[in-house]
Amino acid sequence: MPTEFVGQNGAVIHQSTPIAVEGCSTSLSFTHKLKQETLTLSVYAPAAGKITAGGKGLTSKTKVAKGRERLTITLKQKKAGKLKTTVRVVFTPSAGKDRKKQVKSAKLLFKK
Repeated sequence: MPTEFVGQNGAVIHQSTPIAVEGCSTSLSFTHKLKQETLTLSVYAPAAGKITAGGKGLTSKTKVAKGRERLTITLKQKKAGKLKTTVRVVFTPSAGKDRKKQVKSAKLLFKK
């Protein structure tokens, strides 16, 4: 960030000050809600990148995060009825020095 200091004697200093956001998580996280045959995920993307969610017996979806943000992803059962499955959410960053995939999963039970 460009910074300018002006002293009492009129001397001026121009410099570039590095800044960073603090207090925001750098890891993928999500919460979920089940309602009949629909699973709604609220996914926190720690940076710009691609988020893919899916699981056995569920549809899969991909969304793109433009930066640190919370996205909503809706998945549906492929067949109605009771289903015990694991939902998997994968985050692939689009840029940055830590371009490592992050994966989180949760076991779910759809009741009839």
